[in-house]
Amino acid sequence: MSNSINIIKAIFVKDIINELRSKQTFASMVVLSIIIAWIFRLASSGVESAMAAAVIMVSVVFSSILCCERSFVVEHDEGCIDGLLSASADRGNIYIGKLLFNVTMLCIFDCVMVPVVCVCFNLTPAGNLLKLIVILLLVNIGVSAVGTLLGSIVMSIKSRSSVLSILIMALIMPMMIPAISGLLMVFSAGADGGMFSAGQSFSEIAGMMAAYDAIFVTVCWLVFGFTVD
Repeated sequence: MSNSINIIKAIFVKDIINELRSKQTFASMVVLSIIIAWIFRLASSGVESAMAAAVIMVSVVFSSILCCERSFVVEHDEGCIDGLLSASADRGNIYIGKLLFNVTMLCIFDCVMVPVVCVCFNLTPAGNLLKLIVILLLVNIGVSAVGTLLGSIVMSIKSRSSVLSILIMALIMPMMIPAISGLLMVFSAGADGGMFSAGQSFSEIAGMMAAYDAIFVTVCWLVFGFTVD
């Protein structure tokens, strides 16, 4: 167990240091979120809460595609992937280290993106801040779990961005429905969360997302070794 923790920590720290040196992934994520927020704001027609929820989900999904793609593309382009896979480390530990990096990047991204969205749409989730954090964290884990696995699959494909986008959207769609309902509850000050919630409470929606996350992380962790081979 201690050896596995050390391996996961080493991979996580390595990716963080690489990002601090290059500053490519996070900068692209922030610029993308600002552009998306501005476009949606121009297109909004008075339903600020619904538009804000849509902006947050679109920003998180597209930013996760950038983040998860680069987490393995950097290894592949710099010729480090062979050394990483030939190390005396369980492939599952490599997956967990990459997953933690992607989740961390998305959480930092949320800290920048959510205030921008709130300012653009003149909203404040102050009374539901904890619920907003729970929803965003569950979304980050679920999207990163799928994206990390798929990023390792498409890293050597020329059209990897488009392929990764299609695959991620196909797999995370079941989780996006309760996530949007939860965000509508947060920004609508106690509203029922729209047509997708079917009268469910916030705890039921969060529990459903947590179940999806548990399934995504477990399955992706189990098949990661096979996919990279």
